[in-house]
Amino acid sequence: MKILRKFIKNNNLENFNKELYVDKIMQDKITLYMLRMILFAGGFREFIDSYNSFREDDIALFLDLYEYVNRDDFDKKEVYDKLMNYYIKLSKKNIKTNKTLENNLKKISKLLNFTQVEKDILEFYILLSQYDILSETAHMIGNSLNFYQIKKTLSKILNYSINEIEKALSYDSPLIKSSLLKSDNYRNLAAIDDFFEVNKKFAEKMLNININDISVLFEDIIKKCSNSSLTKDDYPYLSEYIEDLIIYLKDSVLKKQKGVNILFYGLPGSGKTEFAKLLANELGIELFEISYINKNEPIDEIKRLDAYNIAQSMFSKKNILLMYDEAEDIFDSYDNLFFSKKQKNKAFINKMLENNNIPTIWITNDIKSVDNAIIRRFDFVLEFKLPNKKQRKAIIQKYAKDMLTKNDFNKLLNCDYIAPAIIERAVKVANIHKEKTKKSKTIIKLIDQTLKAQGYDGILKTKKKKLKTDLPKSYDLEFINCDANLEEIINGIKKTKNARICLYGAPGTGKSAFGKYIAKQLKKEYIIKKGSDLLSMWVGGTEKNIADAFKEAKDKKAVLIFDEVDSFLNDRNSAVRNFEITQVNEMLTQMESFDGIFIATTNLIDNLDKASLRRFDLKLKFDYLKPTQALKLFEKYAKELKIKISKKIKNEILNLNYLTPGDFNTIIRQSKFRPIKNDEDFFNRLIQEVSLKGEKNTINIGF
Repeated sequence: MKILRKFIKNNNLENFNKELYVDKIMQDKITLYMLRMILFAGGFREFIDSYNSFREDDIALFLDLYEYVNRDDFDKKEVYDKLMNYYIKLSKKNIKTNKTLENNLKKISKLLNFTQVEKDILEFYILLSQYDILSETAHMIGNSLNFYQIKKTLSKILNYSINEIEKALSYDSPLIKSSLLKSDNYRNLAAIDDFFEVNKKFAEKMLNININDISVLFEDIIKKCSNSSLTKDDYPYLSEYIEDLIIYLKDSVLKKQKGVNILFYGLPGSGKTEFAKLLANELGIELFEISYINKNEPIDEIKRLDAYNIAQSMFSKKNILLMYDEAEDIFDSYDNLFFSKKQKNKAFINKMLENNNIPTIWITNDIKSVDNAIIRRFDFVLEFKLPNKKQRKAIIQKYAKDMLTKNDFNKLLNCDYIAPAIIERAVKVANIHKEKTKKSKTIIKLIDQTLKAQGYDGILKTKKKKLKTDLPKSYDLEFINCDANLEEIINGIKKTKNARICLYGAPGTGKSAFGKYIAKQLKKEYIIKKGSDLLSMWVGGTEKNIADAFKEAKDKKAVLIFDEVDSFLNDRNSAVRNFEITQVNEMLTQMESFDGIFIATTNLIDNLDKASLRRFDLKLKFDYLKPTQALKLFEKYAKELKIKISKKIKNEILNLNYLTPGDFNTIIRQSKFRPIKNDEDFFNRLIQEVSLKGEKNTINIGF
């Protein structure tokens, strides 16, 4: 408005320079739209306010009403008639327009099958986004228009019947399906320039760049992928699927088959994106990616979906593949307590998957984020795993053979969690050095830090090591009071390699320790999860944690121990909230499908869901120590502590109830900073431990 004040101050209104607002070639078209808004779409009542002044002086000057600016004694009808005469005169002219915009609109309309009405609507919204004076005029029509009023207004501005406008803006019209014209306020109240909008960068390019290849218009959000550096031999575990997948995609592309969707999932860096590129290479066609980042700024899921719809329209006549990486941003099936990411409208996602024109590869690192109802819509669902040792050797040789010392090569070879992408990026950085030893050191250092950031052990910790165990030295089945032969059970598990066992009983009776002991006897790693590890504050989070725990045990071929399982496996009959039921359902599903050794421990077996109890092969009760077991354990620890035991203390131990191995372990840990003086001191500490349990008759009294 500084420009306007300058003209008013100098009383030089007749020389108002319209080119400061609109370039010369577009002035007639912009003026025509402005006049239709004011004269026919209800803008005149806002154009002149109650004080007989123009609401926006720059609009009045642009419309050659300079003689009325700075006056409040003019006749409104006189102004109206002047504008109408201006409109009639302008309507008879051959309206010129921006040639670049005109040519680009022709190309894009031909490509996307736009009607003339759709083309004109798109042009209007491109101009509306680029020229402020046009947008200012549009706001005079009103800020609270419903969808019908928007269509009625557009019919007046663009000189089409309302039926033609309605058809062009229907949900299945090429214009709306293309997502070039986007509404965030669909069927809500808004101004005409807020109800629909076009991407500003797209609008700028349409006006200023003569486009030969329309894809250039969207290169920030739809990018052509480079060729893959990998071959089919780099994916031996997918060999049985590759041929079928290539044949299916080739047939789908040639026949222009609708609703072709492939889902890749697996850990980050496991080669999903490269495999998509490999498929395009094998098919001899181009692969385009829906971007998730633009100039180091993330693109939100709404804009990515718009880009996906644009690509589906723009490339519908071409033989290409689409790739949508990081797909969890639209498929995420979990709500949290504060921010909902759940795809509320599953029907919309399902329809999108069933009607896409271009075969699309969807990629996610988190399969649990995708609802089962959506997974069923994919033609192929492939899991990508980290390479085994043989594959890892080939990958290391491919990327870094001449850059690693023999020692560092072996370090990488023995690391289970290295993905091809991690090695490739480390090698790229290491090339800053010329000496092999420095390159090798840099590669190891970078990969080590990446693995730690991902939650794995660093490379230096991936050497072959002793089996993890934190069992006490004194652990012995002799001190477990169970009504079953535990050695016999372990021998049976060794043969079957499959078991689901529930260990129940009082705290400290050795339930979790027995699970670890089974792992030790089988020479397997164990994974122990407590309720606090699995329970999540997010809705759906507990189910995901349970599934992840079973998957981790499966991948590592480890013994899985769920401690305090009663904290998330309560009887569904007493459930108050829906998530209490769903987490039990998830647990039962995972137990059914787990082909390994699963051990659950609980102090409260009566609280467990009855259906879950039926899923266990064995339910073993771990009880308090028998008197003779308690005495033997007392004698064992006394010998280690070099304490003599009197006959009196022996008798008292035999009469002390509710002792567990855990009580002894607690006191032995105490002794490291609070030495045990003698047998009586040892016994009194045991009494203190037992008294905390709140049981009656802790000491047997004889007569």
